[in-house]
Amino acid sequence: MGIRFEFLQFPTLNTNRLVLREVTERDAADIFELRGDYQVTKLNFGVNYKSLDEAHFTIQRMREGFDVAQHLRFGITL
Repeated sequence: MGIRFEFLQFPTLNTNRLVLREVTERDAADIFELRGDYQVTKLNFGVNYKSLDEAHFTIQRMREGFDVAQHLRFGITL
């Protein structure tokens, strides 16, 4: 019997070095900077981002996935 996660509020997890938290619209520029860099994304599926709008769309999809209890995707910060 597994642990059931209730998708009521996005959790924030803290370790000694990292914070795992919800990705928000404030993160769009950072996501674009990473996902727009071919050297970062060359081994990922899909192409690197060409516009900031793609980062906003990714954040929106992440939020929608949480809202329908489909997935939980964390942003990792120091």
